[in-house]
Amino acid sequence: MGCHLLTRRRGACASSPMRPTSGRLLGALAARGRWESGRRRSSVAPMRTVLTLATLAAAAVGLLPTASVAHGAGYTFPRQFAVPGSGNQQGLAYGDGRFYVAFDLDGKGNARIVAYDAAGHEVRRSGRLPLGHAAELSFRQANGNLYVADGTPGRPCRVTVVDMRQSPPRIVRRYDFSALGAGGMVAIDNARDRMVVTAGPAGGPFTVAFVGMDGRIQRRFTSKVSGVRQGLEVVAGQIALYTSAPNVSSNTLTLMSDTGKVARAIRVPVAREGEGLAVNAKTRQLYVGFGHPNAVHRMTPALTVPSATKLPASDADFGMGTTGHERATS
Repeated sequence: MGCHLLTRRRGACASSPMRPTSGRLLGALAARGRWESGRRRSSVAPMRTVLTLATLAAAAVGLLPTASVAHGAGYTFPRQFAVPGSGNQQGLAYGDGRFYVAFDLDGKGNARIVAYDAAGHEVRRSGRLPLGHAAELSFRQANGNLYVADGTPGRPCRVTVVDMRQSPPRIVRRYDFSALGAGGMVAIDNARDRMVVTAGPAGGPFTVAFVGMDGRIQRRFTSKVSGVRQGLEVVAGQIALYTSAPNVSSNTLTLMSDTGKVARAIRVPVAREGEGLAVNAKTRQLYVGFGHPNAVHRMTPALTVPSATKLPASDADFGMGTTGHERATS
Protein backbone atom coordinates (compact mmCIF):
# COMPACT_ATOMS: atom_id res chain seq x y z
CA MET A 1 0.00 0.00 0.00
CA GLY A 2 1.29 3.44 -0.87
CA CYS A 3 0.11 5.01 2.39
CA HIS A 4 0.78 3.11 5.60
CA LEU A 5 -1.95 2.10 8.03
CA LEU A 6 -0.86 4.42 10.81
CA THR A 7 -0.25 7.42 8.57
CA ARG A 8 -3.62 6.94 6.88
CA ARG A 9 -5.31 7.18 10.26
CA ARG A 10 -3.55 10.50 10.76
CA GLY A 11 -4.78 11.56 7.33
CA ALA A 12 -1.38 11.86 5.66
CA CYS A 13 1.20 9.77 3.84
CA ALA A 14 4.95 9.90 4.23
CA SER A 15 5.07 11.39 0.74
CA SER A 16 2.58 14.17 1.51
CA PRO A 17 3.60 17.74 0.56
CA MET A 18 5.70 19.63 3.08
CA ARG A 19 3.71 21.40 5.76
CA PRO A 20 3.78 25.20 5.49
CA THR A 21 5.39 25.63 8.90
CA SER A 22 8.21 23.22 8.08
CA GLY A 23 8.71 24.90 4.67
CA ARG A 24 9.19 28.34 6.23
CA LEU A 25 11.56 26.88 8.82
CA LEU A 26 13.71 25.08 6.27
CA GLY A 27 13.71 28.18 4.02
CA ALA A 28 15.00 30.30 6.88
CA LEU A 29 17.73 27.76 7.59
CA ALA A 30 18.77 27.74 3.94
CA ALA A 31 18.89 31.57 3.85
CA ARG A 32 21.07 31.56 6.93
CA GLY A 33 23.39 29.07 5.23
CA ARG A 34 23.70 31.31 2.15
CA TRP A 35 24.48 34.36 4.34
CA GLU A 36 27.14 32.44 6.27
CA SER A 37 28.56 31.11 3.00
CA GLY A 38 29.04 34.65 1.64
CA ARG A 39 30.58 35.87 4.84
CA ARG A 40 33.03 33.00 5.20
CA ARG A 41 33.76 32.54 1.48
CA SER A 42 33.26 28.79 1.96
CA SER A 43 30.13 26.75 1.37
CA VAL A 44 31.23 23.39 2.80
CA ALA A 45 30.97 24.00 6.54
CA PRO A 46 27.79 26.13 6.33
CA MET A 47 26.13 23.55 4.13
CA ARG A 48 26.86 20.84 6.68
CA THR A 49 25.35 23.09 9.32
CA VAL A 50 22.25 23.67 7.21
CA LEU A 51 21.79 19.97 6.50
CA THR A 52 22.18 19.09 10.17
CA LEU A 53 19.75 21.78 11.30
CA ALA A 54 17.33 20.87 8.51
CA THR A 55 17.34 17.23 9.58
CA LEU A 56 16.65 18.20 13.21
CA ALA A 57 13.91 20.59 12.12
CA ALA A 58 12.28 17.98 9.91
CA ALA A 59 12.24 15.51 12.75
CA ALA A 60 10.80 18.14 15.08
CA VAL A 61 7.84 18.88 12.80
CA GLY A 62 7.22 15.22 11.95
CA LEU A 63 8.57 15.01 8.41
CA LEU A 64 10.82 12.07 9.26
CA PRO A 65 9.33 8.87 10.72
CA THR A 66 10.38 8.06 14.26
CA ALA A 67 11.50 4.64 15.46
CA SER A 68 8.21 4.04 17.29
CA VAL A 69 6.24 4.02 14.04
CA ALA A 70 8.89 2.71 11.65
CA HIS A 71 7.00 1.34 8.66
CA GLY A 72 8.76 -2.00 8.38
CA ALA A 73 12.15 -0.37 7.73
CA GLY A 74 14.91 -2.91 8.15
CA TYR A 75 12.67 -6.02 8.17
CA THR A 76 12.45 -8.65 5.46
CA PHE A 77 10.24 -11.73 5.23
CA PRO A 78 12.10 -14.61 3.53
CA ARG A 79 10.39 -17.98 3.20
CA GLN A 80 11.02 -20.47 5.99
CA PHE A 81 9.44 -23.36 4.08
CA ALA A 82 6.73 -24.12 1.56
CA VAL A 83 3.80 -25.91 3.19
CA PRO A 84 3.23 -29.16 1.26
CA GLY A 85 -0.09 -29.57 -0.50
CA SER A 86 -2.77 -27.14 -1.53
CA GLY A 87 -5.17 -27.35 1.41
CA ASN A 88 -6.96 -24.34 2.88
CA GLN A 89 -4.19 -23.14 5.25
CA GLN A 90 -5.37 -21.15 8.28
CA GLY A 91 -3.86 -20.85 11.77
CA LEU A 92 -0.15 -21.05 12.65
CA ALA A 93 1.74 -21.74 15.89
CA TYR A 94 5.28 -22.51 17.02
CA GLY A 95 6.38 -24.52 20.04
CA ASP A 96 9.28 -26.76 21.09
CA GLY A 97 10.95 -26.54 17.68
CA ARG A 98 7.86 -27.42 15.68
CA PHE A 99 5.52 -25.43 13.48
CA TYR A 100 1.81 -26.23 13.65
CA VAL A 101 -0.41 -25.39 10.68
CA ALA A 102 -4.20 -25.71 10.66
CA PHE A 103 -6.24 -26.52 7.55
CA ASP A 104 -9.97 -25.94 7.11
CA LEU A 105 -11.05 -29.20 5.50
CA ASP A 106 -14.53 -28.46 4.25
CA GLY A 107 -15.81 -25.04 5.33
CA LYS A 108 -18.36 -26.84 7.49
CA GLY A 109 -16.54 -26.91 10.83
CA ASN A 110 -13.88 -29.58 10.36
CA ALA A 111 -10.15 -28.97 10.39
CA ARG A 112 -6.79 -30.74 10.69
CA ILE A 113 -3.56 -29.69 12.40
CA VAL A 114 -0.20 -30.76 10.92
CA ALA A 115 3.17 -30.43 12.67
CA TYR A 116 6.34 -29.66 10.69
CA ASP A 117 10.01 -29.34 11.53
CA ALA A 118 11.98 -26.20 10.65
CA ALA A 119 12.60 -27.46 7.11
CA GLY A 120 8.92 -28.13 6.43
CA HIS A 121 8.99 -31.91 6.85
CA GLU A 122 5.80 -33.32 8.33
CA VAL A 123 6.31 -34.96 11.73
CA ARG A 124 2.75 -35.44 12.96
CA ARG A 125 -0.87 -34.78 12.04
CA SER A 126 -4.27 -34.93 13.65
CA GLY A 127 -7.34 -36.52 12.19
CA ARG A 128 -10.47 -34.59 11.24
CA LEU A 129 -11.43 -32.49 14.29
CA PRO A 130 -14.45 -30.18 14.90
CA LEU A 131 -12.38 -26.98 15.15
CA GLY A 132 -14.46 -24.72 12.92
CA HIS A 133 -12.40 -22.56 10.58
CA ALA A 134 -9.28 -23.02 12.80
CA ALA A 135 -8.38 -19.42 12.02
CA GLU A 136 -5.55 -19.19 14.54
CA LEU A 137 -3.47 -21.42 16.83
CA SER A 138 -1.25 -20.67 19.80
CA PHE A 139 1.09 -22.87 21.85
CA ARG A 140 0.84 -22.90 25.64
CA GLN A 141 4.17 -23.65 27.28
CA ALA A 142 2.62 -24.66 30.62
CA ASN A 143 0.98 -27.80 29.21
CA GLY A 144 2.26 -28.16 25.63
CA ASN A 145 -1.24 -27.92 24.15
CA LEU A 146 -2.52 -25.92 21.19
CA TYR A 147 -5.34 -23.39 21.63
CA VAL A 148 -7.41 -23.11 18.46
CA ALA A 149 -9.76 -20.24 17.62
CA ASP A 150 -12.72 -21.14 15.41
CA GLY A 151 -12.71 -17.75 13.66
CA THR A 152 -15.60 -18.54 11.32
CA PRO A 153 -17.01 -15.16 10.20
CA GLY A 154 -20.45 -14.57 11.65
CA ARG A 155 -20.25 -17.47 14.09
CA PRO A 156 -19.74 -17.19 17.88
CA CYS A 157 -16.18 -16.97 19.19
CA ARG A 158 -14.98 -20.32 20.54
CA VAL A 159 -11.57 -21.72 21.50
CA THR A 160 -10.72 -25.43 21.50
CA VAL A 161 -7.70 -27.03 23.19
CA VAL A 162 -5.93 -29.83 21.31
CA ASP A 163 -3.30 -32.19 22.72
CA MET A 164 -1.08 -33.09 19.76
CA ARG A 165 1.01 -35.55 21.84
CA GLN A 166 -1.75 -38.07 22.20
CA SER A 167 -2.25 -40.85 19.67
CA PRO A 168 -4.24 -39.77 17.85
CA PRO A 169 -4.25 -36.06 18.80
CA ARG A 170 -7.52 -35.14 20.44
CA ILE A 171 -9.58 -32.31 21.91
CA VAL A 172 -9.19 -31.95 25.68
CA ARG A 173 -11.20 -28.78 26.42
CA ARG A 174 -13.49 -26.15 24.91
CA TYR A 175 -14.17 -22.50 25.77
CA ASP A 176 -17.29 -20.60 24.72
CA PHE A 177 -16.65 -16.86 24.27
CA SER A 178 -19.79 -16.12 22.28
CA ALA A 179 -20.50 -13.16 24.59
CA LEU A 180 -17.49 -11.41 23.05
CA GLY A 181 -18.91 -11.53 19.53
CA ALA A 182 -18.38 -13.43 16.30
CA GLY A 183 -15.25 -14.68 14.62
CA GLY A 184 -12.26 -14.90 16.86
CA MET A 185 -8.48 -15.11 17.25
CA VAL A 186 -6.49 -16.48 20.19
CA ALA A 187 -2.96 -16.07 21.51
CA ILE A 188 -1.33 -17.42 24.65
CA ASP A 189 0.49 -14.90 26.81
CA ASN A 190 2.97 -17.43 28.19
CA ALA A 191 4.64 -14.92 30.52
CA ARG A 192 1.35 -14.55 32.43
CA ASP A 193 -0.20 -17.89 31.41
CA ARG A 194 -3.43 -16.41 30.07
CA MET A 195 -5.28 -16.13 26.77
CA VAL A 196 -5.69 -13.04 24.62
CA VAL A 197 -8.90 -13.40 22.60
CA THR A 198 -10.25 -11.10 19.89
CA ALA A 199 -13.78 -11.09 18.47
CA GLY A 200 -16.00 -8.77 16.49
CA PRO A 201 -16.88 -7.68 12.96
CA ALA A 202 -14.31 -8.37 10.26
CA GLY A 203 -14.04 -4.65 9.47
CA GLY A 204 -13.85 -3.68 13.17
CA PRO A 205 -13.93 -2.24 15.68
CA PHE A 206 -13.34 -5.42 17.64
CA THR A 207 -12.89 -6.55 21.23
CA VAL A 208 -9.58 -7.67 22.74
CA ALA A 209 -10.08 -9.64 25.96
CA PHE A 210 -7.62 -11.05 28.51
CA VAL A 211 -8.86 -14.38 29.82
CA GLY A 212 -7.61 -16.67 32.57
CA MET A 213 -7.22 -20.36 31.88
CA ASP A 214 -10.36 -20.93 33.94
CA GLY A 215 -12.30 -19.03 31.26
CA ARG A 216 -12.78 -15.94 33.40
CA ILE A 217 -12.44 -12.61 31.57
CA GLN A 218 -10.01 -10.34 33.41
CA ARG A 219 -10.56 -7.20 31.33
CA ARG A 220 -11.03 -6.01 27.76
CA PHE A 221 -10.65 -3.06 25.42
CA THR A 222 -11.86 -2.09 21.95
CA SER A 223 -9.44 -1.74 19.02
CA LYS A 224 -9.98 0.05 15.71
CA VAL A 225 -6.94 -1.34 13.90
CA SER A 226 -8.08 -1.83 10.31
CA GLY A 227 -7.59 -4.74 7.96
CA VAL A 228 -8.76 -8.35 7.87
CA ARG A 229 -7.52 -10.08 11.03
CA GLN A 230 -5.36 -13.11 10.19
CA GLY A 231 -3.19 -13.86 13.21
CA LEU A 232 -2.49 -13.00 16.84
CA GLU A 233 0.42 -13.51 19.22
CA VAL A 234 2.01 -12.02 22.34
CA VAL A 235 5.70 -11.18 22.03
CA ALA A 236 7.87 -9.48 24.63
CA GLY A 237 4.77 -8.28 26.48
CA GLN A 238 3.12 -6.73 23.44
CA ILE A 239 0.14 -7.89 21.40
CA ALA A 240 1.07 -8.62 17.78
CA LEU A 241 -1.84 -8.47 15.35
CA TYR A 242 -1.45 -9.72 11.76
CA THR A 243 -3.85 -8.24 9.20
CA SER A 244 -4.34 -8.35 5.44
CA ALA A 245 -5.36 -5.45 3.23
CA PRO A 246 -8.90 -6.00 1.87
CA ASN A 247 -7.49 -6.30 -1.67
CA VAL A 248 -4.67 -8.60 -0.43
CA SER A 249 -2.06 -6.19 -1.82
CA SER A 250 0.01 -6.49 1.36
CA ASN A 251 -0.15 -7.38 5.05
CA THR A 252 0.64 -5.56 8.28
CA LEU A 253 2.00 -6.50 11.71
CA THR A 254 0.67 -4.11 14.35
CA LEU A 255 2.21 -4.10 17.82
CA MET A 256 0.17 -2.66 20.66
CA SER A 257 0.23 -2.51 24.43
CA ASP A 258 -2.34 -4.40 26.46
CA THR A 259 -4.33 -1.19 26.77
CA GLY A 260 -4.60 -0.97 22.97
CA LYS A 261 -2.04 1.77 22.32
CA VAL A 262 -0.34 1.12 18.98
CA ALA A 263 3.44 1.15 19.37
CA ARG A 264 4.53 0.13 15.88
CA ALA A 265 3.15 -1.03 12.55
CA ILE A 266 5.33 -3.07 10.20
CA ARG A 267 4.35 -3.55 6.58
CA VAL A 268 4.69 -7.09 5.24
CA PRO A 269 5.17 -6.49 1.49
CA VAL A 270 3.81 -9.82 0.26
CA ALA A 271 0.75 -9.66 -2.01
CA ARG A 272 -0.94 -12.82 -0.70
CA GLU A 273 -3.52 -13.40 1.98
CA GLY A 274 -2.01 -13.76 5.45
CA GLU A 275 -2.73 -17.03 7.25
CA GLY A 276 -1.70 -17.17 10.90
CA LEU A 277 1.03 -15.70 13.08
CA ALA A 278 3.50 -17.55 15.34
CA VAL A 279 6.34 -16.59 17.68
CA ASN A 280 9.36 -18.28 19.19
CA ALA A 281 9.00 -16.82 22.68
CA LYS A 282 12.68 -17.39 23.51
CA THR A 283 14.12 -15.53 20.52
CA ARG A 284 11.18 -13.18 19.68
CA GLN A 285 11.32 -14.55 16.15
CA LEU A 286 7.99 -14.00 14.39
CA TYR A 287 6.64 -16.22 11.64
CA VAL A 288 3.81 -15.36 9.27
CA GLY A 289 1.71 -17.72 7.18
CA PHE A 290 0.48 -17.19 3.62
CA GLY A 291 -1.97 -18.98 1.39
CA HIS A 292 -2.10 -19.56 -2.38
CA PRO A 293 0.55 -20.99 -2.41
CA ASN A 294 0.80 -22.13 1.19
CA ALA A 295 3.99 -21.14 3.02
CA VAL A 296 5.55 -20.02 6.29
CA HIS A 297 7.87 -16.99 6.24
CA ARG A 298 10.03 -15.58 9.03
CA MET A 299 10.53 -11.94 9.96
CA THR A 300 14.22 -11.00 9.80
CA PRO A 301 15.74 -9.81 12.06
CA ALA A 302 13.87 -10.96 15.14
CA LEU A 303 11.67 -8.36 16.77
CA THR A 304 13.27 -5.88 19.17
CA VAL A 305 11.12 -4.12 21.75
CA PRO A 306 12.57 -1.12 23.63
CA SER A 307 12.41 -1.57 27.40
CA ALA A 308 10.27 1.56 27.68
CA THR A 309 7.43 -0.20 25.86
CA LYS A 310 7.36 -3.29 28.04
CA LEU A 311 4.16 -3.81 29.93
CA PRO A 312 3.47 -3.85 33.67
CA ALA A 313 3.98 -7.10 35.53
CA SER A 314 0.33 -7.58 36.35
CA ASP A 315 -3.13 -6.24 35.64
CA ALA A 316 -3.20 -4.84 39.17
CA ASP A 317 -0.86 -2.12 37.93
CA PHE A 318 -3.79 -0.80 35.90
CA GLY A 319 -6.23 -1.05 38.81
CA MET A 320 -8.32 -3.53 36.80
CA GLY A 321 -9.66 -6.88 37.85
CA THR A 322 -12.20 -9.42 36.77
CA THR A 323 -14.99 -7.95 34.69
CA GLY A 324 -16.83 -11.03 33.55
CA HIS A 325 -16.89 -14.77 33.16
CA GLU A 326 -17.31 -16.98 30.14
CA ARG A 327 -18.39 -20.60 30.13
CA ALA A 328 -15.62 -23.16 29.79
CA THR A 329 -16.54 -26.73 28.93
CA SER A 330 -14.44 -29.83 28.92
